[in-house]
Amino acid sequence: MEVYKITHSTTARYEYYDSMVVIAENKEHAIRISLERINEYGGTSSLGELRAKLIGRAEQDAQAGVVVASYNAA
Repeated sequence: MEVYKITHSTTARYEYYDSMVVIAENKEHAIRISLERINEYGGTSSLGELRAKLIGRAEQDAQAGVVVASYNAA
């Protein structure tokens, strides 16, 4: 598993997740995990709006998912 930092490509706005760190199998999986979290809480983002940057490797027994997220509230 790998650790990715996910960022939103659009300019800053309120009431949405602007970034998060996720553990995933690969870049595409990391973006899917992020989209699920965003959509779960009423957000509206598409694949093209999210960027994934590999920042490290997770421990072998780590589970895929969101580690920490930044929510830009009003």
